[in-house]
Amino acid sequence: MQKIMKETGKASIKARLALVLFAFCMTFFTGFLSAQTPLQLQQDLLYFEEQLRSYPNDPDLHYNMAKVYFLLGKTDLAIRYLEKTILLAPTDHEAVLALASTMRKIGHLANARDVLTKSLLLIRENPDIWYELGVVHSDLANYRPAVEAFANALKFSNDAEQKQIIIYYTGLAQLTDRNFKDFSETLAKLKPDSEYHKALQSLGEMSAGISAR
Repeated sequence: MQKIMKETGKASIKARLALVLFAFCMTFFTGFLSAQTPLQLQQDLLYFEEQLRSYPNDPDLHYNMAKVYFLLGKTDLAIRYLEKTILLAPTDHEAVLALASTMRKIGHLANARDVLTKSLLLIRENPDIWYELGVVHSDLANYRPAVEAFANALKFSNDAEQKQIIIYYTGLAQLTDRNFKDFSETLAKLKPDSEYHKALQSLGEMSAGISAR
């Protein structure tokens, strides 16, 4: 059994930037399921439940159940099936990201942090997981751990565009932490004419103006 759809790391990070931090949950559960009617989703649910009776330890079936429940608005059940997916397949980074992002979206930040931290014991070199951990730490106002997580995301990323996004959020965390020295060094790493540089520079100037008052 296979997952209904997959999302690349690059696309997931771009989506989070475009929709401001927590949109990964929404993009994660798109695909053809999102166009289904409630009746069709219920039919999908019955199909997956039937399959689970024959293959109770298939992580992809649990993953697909989670997606359907999410689209039906049953987040608690979606979380339960994502947790089961990870229990059966601890290195499934898509399930880890989906669970952590969903928990973050509903305000369970400590739980999201714990899911990501535990997963990194097995999936050490995944830049998306490090990035999500940085976002969670930022939401918890733990800006220095956030910067450390973003630094690891940057180290393991092989995509130039993704790296610019990570640098942007690194600078944002430093700026919020009023770490202006490191912020200046981070800003210099962005492409000068990029939207990321313009946006972060503008935020830096606004923050400097407020600080000078």
